This record gives sequence, structure tokens and C-alpha cells, in this order.
Amino acid sequence: MRTYDIDDYGSQRRFPWLPLLILLVLAAGAGAWFFMARTGGASGEIVKSGEKRFVSSAESVKQGESSQSPEIPPKGGGPEGRGGFTPAQIEEGRATFDLILSQRPMEGKIAYKIKPGDSLSRIASLHNCPALLIQRANGITDPNRIRPGEILWILDKPQFSLEVSKNANTLALFLGGKFLKVYSVGTGANAKTPAGTYRIGEKTLHPTWWPGDGREIPFGNPDNILGTHWLALTPTGDTPPVQGYGIHGTWDDSSVGKQSSAGCIRMLNDDVAEVFMFVPRGTPVIIKED
Repeated sequence: MRTYDIDDYGSQRRFPWLPLLILLVLAAGAGAWFFMARTGGASGEIVKSGEKRFVSSAESVKQGESSQSPEIPPKGGGPEGRGGFTPAQIEEGRATFDLILSQRPMEGKIAYKIKPGDSLSRIASLHNCPALLIQRANGITDPNRIRPGEILWILDKPQFSLEVSKNANTLALFLGGKFLKVYSVGTGANAKTPAGTYRIGEKTLHPTWWPGDGREIPFGNPDNILGTHWLALTPTGDTPPVQGYGIHGTWDDSSVGKQSSAGCIRMLNDDVAEVFMFVPRGTPVIIKED
């Protein structure tokens, strides 16, 4: 016969931990099930035609081939992503833009050996490439001091063109029909900028403004609205013979990106300086309504 110690009887009266642990596990499971039912758990959410339905993660990946959302090109705010140009066009244009402003070879560039008696303006005229562009691309600090025997990389008779969209308020720069860069511009209030085909006429740094009332307002005068650069527009083809229109800078940055001018095309001063550097006289310009 087994005998029992008094301590054996005491152990029978200890707290029932095992049943309590089972109850806690069951409660936790019920809480997890309730949470997943409310949130959809690991399911992915698809919205289609205004309806919302839940699908499993596997189905979501199968339908989209990826659990990540597609990349959406930026819109508004800045010129990039505007004017109907794709991210691929913008990236390719940026690469070509950088090549132009370097001494690296590219299609259309030639290596020109400076001759005795050469000047940068003469070389520019010979290749119909703006002297400012040759200077920038070759890192020339003083255009009046170029040395015979040095090699310059020059775009030989580059076919630049400009396209202005009145609706998008953008100006796009092209080389040989290929997109390079797009800029925000201000166009005429109430669609006053005349659509048509033009070419760049005179190019003026620090322009004087003649507002049409007999006054002559020099550069630097607070009343001169033309900014730092002026590129005159001369009508071509069937475009009516309008006068006094051009592409120019502005001191009022808030007027860029909207229809705000008296008819000219306004650009930020830094932007118009860049376009001024690229395009020679005679560059074709198209102004479109769309």
C-alpha cells in the first residue's frame, strides 16, 4: 500500500495553469481571425470600374505580374513630363544634351583645328553654330584668346528647331528632329500669341524695349520687361506678316507656365539664356495651338 505525505495533498490544490493557457491560446486565435476578416488579411486589393473586391495575393500577382504598382511619369510642376514627351524621350534627350555640351564626339560633330588668325566668331559663322555653344562645349574661358593648333569639337551646321505649345505653355528644343529638352513658357493672355511658322531673326543680349508708345526703355530699367535675352520671330510660309513678337526672358517668374503675356513667349532668364546659346539665326520655330 502506498502512503501519502501531507505535501501530496497540498500539490493537488495548486493553481490550474494548463487550462488557463489553453483558454488564452483559443482567445488569441479568435482575435487573429477577427482582425483578418476585417482587413482582408494577406489579400491584395484591386479596384476596377468603381468596384472594390478582394483577391488573394497569388491572384493579385498573376493579374499584374508584380506586387508593386506601375511607375507613373511625373506631371505638372515642372517642364519634364509635360508637352506629350515620354520619360524615354526625356532621358534620351538629356543624354544628347550632355554630349553636345562636351568635347566628346557625337553624330554631327567635327574636330576643328584652330588656324592662325582664327576667331571664335569666324569659326562659328563658318559652321553656322553659335559661338556661345562652341565656347561652352569646349570649356573656353576667354573667347578672345584661342590658340592655333588646338582642337575644337563643333556641331557642324546643326539643324536645331523649336516648337511652342500654347495649350501646354511649353517650348521644346529639337536637334535634327529629335527631342532634346522642354521648357515652361508664358504665352499670350487670351491666346494672343499667333500660331504659325517662324524663324529666329535677331538675337540680342540685354535687349532694349520699345513698348509702342514712343518710349525706349533700356536694359536694366525696372520698366523693361524683356529679361536678359531676346530672340525675334520672323513669320515664314503662310503665316501672316506680324511684327514685334519674340521669345524673351522675364523678371516675373510667376508669369511663366501660364497665358500671361501680351503675345510674346516668356521664359525664365536662365532658360532663355540656354536656348539663346543653342539656336543660330534662321532656326525654324513652330507655334501650335495644342
